[in-house]
Amino acid sequence: MGKAETFGDVAKSIERLSGGRVDILINNAAVMIGTGRSFVDGPSKSTLAEWDETFRVNLFGPVFFTNALIPQLLSGEEKKVVNLSSLGADRAKHEELVVQLASYSASKAALATATLNFQLEFKDRGLIFVSLSPGGAKTDMDDFGIAPMTASESVGHCISFVSRMTIEDGGQLRNYDGSKSIVADKPR
Repeated sequence: MGKAETFGDVAKSIERLSGGRVDILINNAAVMIGTGRSFVDGPSKSTLAEWDETFRVNLFGPVFFTNALIPQLLSGEEKKVVNLSSLGADRAKHEELVVQLASYSASKAALATATLNFQLEFKDRGLIFVSLSPGGAKTDMDDFGIAPMTASESVGHCISFVSRMTIEDGGQLRNYDGSKSIVADKPR
């Protein structure tokens, strides 16, 4: 997702393979580097290079890849765009947890705002844009081993929600199961 100069060629390849339509786009891009990976170090400890790389992958990639596919999404049947977000994008939850994840959480919050902006731009054309937090999943980004779900469990919940997403969900930041409150724990 960090190489926007390739998106036009990728979109053309997808168009050839898909017959010119994309039903669902899931942008699952993320890097956590430097202070973006730290629970305690804030922005004053970060570097411009860290923020540049983080925003290039976590925000600019999904935005400009989506832009490249808009014509095909408009031709699709489901017309859904899901931008994988994070618990860190929810300001209330972020503050409650008292964690930094400085550049990472800022980039995911910016992606949630961009998702809302896309929704406002395309709502009258039937597209649905949602920011979706996959919840705490055991991946290579779980440095502390505290994630309550396996990656497969998280994916299963996310796919279930995406399959039932409607225009009412458009522009929202949702949890992996579709709930409006973003929480880090397993469903009960």
